[in-house]
Amino acid sequence: MPELKKSLTGLGNRQVAAVPPSAIRAVDNKISTIPGIIKLTLGEPDFAVPEHIKQATDAAIDADWSHYAPSFGYAKLRKEITDYLATTFDAHYDPQTEVVVTVGATEGIHAAIAGLFNLATPSSFPRRRSRCTRRSRRWPA
Repeated sequence: MPELKKSLTGLGNRQVAAVPPSAIRAVDNKISTIPGIIKLTLGEPDFAVPEHIKQATDAAIDADWSHYAPSFGYAKLRKEITDYLATTFDAHYDPQTEVVVTVGATEGIHAAIAGLFNLATPSSFPRRRSRCTRRSRRWPA
């Protein structure tokens, strides 16, 4: 661990030190010691990146294809998803109006819940704020 220069000690926001470690990181650290486990805690694969993915990534960078995706995901990807669902599960969806691509599970779950429930009014499940969110609201601007 790098050491902080003594002249910098105490200059940072002392309230940051009071923020507890992330619970998901603590769980990940604990289960990472279990031999042979397939971890799904942080959304990271625990295997090497396949060669064809590396090559596709390099090709995208070389082509300067490095911009944010459209809000609902690329149309071609949404079409591929609907083709897969139709072929594999005989489930038919309109890729223009019934498929959204998210950057991860958390965003997808939030979008699904927000689409099902009116979160501006009391609902049948409690709304909790994380400790970090509650603490950050007390920090000076």
